[in-house]
Amino acid sequence: MLDPRPINRDRAEWIAIAVLGSIAKDPSRLERFLTVTGIAPRAVRVLADDERFLAGVVDYVAEDPALVAIILSELSLHPADLSMAQYALRKPKREEPSSNVVRLPIPPRRVK
Repeated sequence: MLDPRPINRDRAEWIAIAVLGSIAKDPSRLERFLTVTGIAPRAVRVLADDERFLAGVVDYVAEDPALVAIILSELSLHPADLSMAQYALRKPKREEPSSNVVRLPIPPRRVK
């Protein structure tokens, strides 16, 4: 198992996609995942681009300690990677200011 690395959103998404792949490669895991979540098999590919879905995938795995152990072993991840990915995917994205937004200076306060 590797030591945890700091998690940014890209790494968190990579971890979630890898976890989803680990679920999908085992028919019994996939069947249980689809049954518990109520997601149609075809919808998984479409939803895999949605970070809320990816956060849900990590949450789903985190609920089952035995599944966590199996997936961490398969992916050679540190246990902290999973919880850091949960946190990173739950944090709202920082919106970058649009290039066409003009920021006006704040006028100084008038002192009476």
